[in-house]
Amino acid sequence: MDRMEVLFSLFLIGIVAVVTWCVASEGVFGAGLTFLCVLFAGLLATNFFEPVANMIDGGAGSITRDYADVVALLGLFIALTFVGRLATDNIAPTEIEYDARVYQAGRWLFALATGYTTMAILLTAVHT
Repeated sequence: MDRMEVLFSLFLIGIVAVVTWCVASEGVFGAGLTFLCVLFAGLLATNFFEPVANMIDGGAGSITRDYADVVALLGLFIALTFVGRLATDNIAPTEIEYDARVYQAGRWLFALATGYTTMAILLTAVHT
């Protein structure tokens, strides 16, 4: 492997680790909601980024045209994740109590799934 590939792989592992750590601190209920928000935000962003990129292409210079897809995909992903988290926090402000084993296993599994999904969407954005 090339040195840049190793550094990029470590960067991606770091993203998964940081997102997992941050999301796991929300508990099993918050981690589950965050996972669903990230999953649906990723699906919606990959579905609608091309029209947004075309709008960016139309009113931008030549430098921005090269990165319009990435900006549109990541911008939509960030905005939809933010709106989803805002909505879920307002709809379900209380947390449900779980057994300690379910709580620990669930929060780490949902957090790891959220980290992996976030990393996959970032890789998709880099690939576009």
